[in-house]
Amino acid sequence: IAAAFGVILPTPLIAACLVAEIASAGSERLSPEGEFMAGRKLPKKVLTLLVPAATFSFVARWALDPEPMVKTPGYLLPYDNGSAVYAIGIGIFSAFVGLVFLLIQASCKVLTVKLGGVIERSGGKAARIILLASLGGAVTGVGMYLFPLVYSSGKSCMQPTILHAKSLSTTLLIGTALAKCVTFSMGISCGLVGGLFFPAMFVGLLGGEVASRLFNLDPGITVPIMLAAVPGSFFTAPITMLLLPVGMFVMGPLHAVAVLMGVVTSNTLLVGTGLLQRLLSKAS
Repeated sequence: IAAAFGVILPTPLIAACLVAEIASAGSERLSPEGEFMAGRKLPKKVLTLLVPAATFSFVARWALDPEPMVKTPGYLLPYDNGSAVYAIGIGIFSAFVGLVFLLIQASCKVLTVKLGGVIERSGGKAARIILLASLGGAVTGVGMYLFPLVYSSGKSCMQPTILHAKSLSTTLLIGTALAKCVTFSMGISCGLVGGLFFPAMFVGLLGGEVASRLFNLDPGITVPIMLAAVPGSFFTAPITMLLLPVGMFVMGPLHAVAVLMGVVTSNTLLVGTGLLQRLLSKAS
């Protein structure tokens, strides 16, 4: 897992931290003893191997495809001492965006399960698989036609979105974020194999561009915070979420102050308050 993340994340450090944090996340209450990745600390030997696994895969990928996210490193941006205060409000906004992302995903899952049941009763399992896969492809195709930036997992769209954000209208950014939520949710509900990590990050990036316009803040503040705080609202891995924008935008330690504040705020609202767990309990 660390090697796989080392290929796609900005630095091997982030990959190793992600695996370690997920493995030790506080899910003990919901998981049986001994279950893999269920709130148990990884053995020291395994932790020792995370770094070389992530590093070697990162080095191999960089040798084939050097991929800096930004041309101007983020540490050159002036530090705003009020950014930690702004981050609380942005964190609240990120929690709202993260909740919308999850609700759309849950709604699509309910829809496809019911539809799949009807199709399977009428035409069998093969018909269900074919028709749901076709539906997922159709929704994705329509979404890509209307909002071209929704294609792929979101990783490959981050750089062009950052470069051309000023030429994209607020309506287009909001529409792209919602379309990304719908196309991703329908895709995985209809059989697409993939994770929600990069889609959530991309939605956070779009939300950061929107927040900069709504609250009249510098996108150099809002985008890194929301890129981390939207997935961070339901992923309890604060150090990894902090490292993501720091690694992607080559930010300095002072700029990390606001990012961490935003991540902790959004995660506290969704996970820390028990809101997300209550919603999951009602859904089940």
